[in-house]
Amino acid sequence: MQPLGLWLNFAQLFYFPFLIFVLIKQPDYFLMTYVIITGAHFFPYAWFYNEKGFAVMAGVISMGGLLLGLSLDEENMYLLGVFMVCCLLVLGIWIYVSYLSKSRNSTAR
Repeated sequence: MQPLGLWLNFAQLFYFPFLIFVLIKQPDYFLMTYVIITGAHFFPYAWFYNEKGFAVMAGVISMGGLLLGLSLDEENMYLLGVFMVCCLLVLGIWIYVSYLSKSRNSTAR
């Protein structure tokens, strides 16, 4: 990974104090906060890798996590995790298809 990519990865570590605070003070909102932060951290990678999938899914994950976290009752909060897994699968497939498309275009030249 390039040095800038490593810096973008290390930036995630600075979110952990906020997560710990939420875990201690408002544990009911920990999963929602974790989903929002996880989703939002993908946004800079849209620019770094020139891939729209990261930007779109950053918004979908963050806003979806917020809306689900505020509307789900306690016994259905596990759906936040299911939502996150589904979004990560979509993102992974999106990036893979994009990679295949870009690699075909570069070899066709």
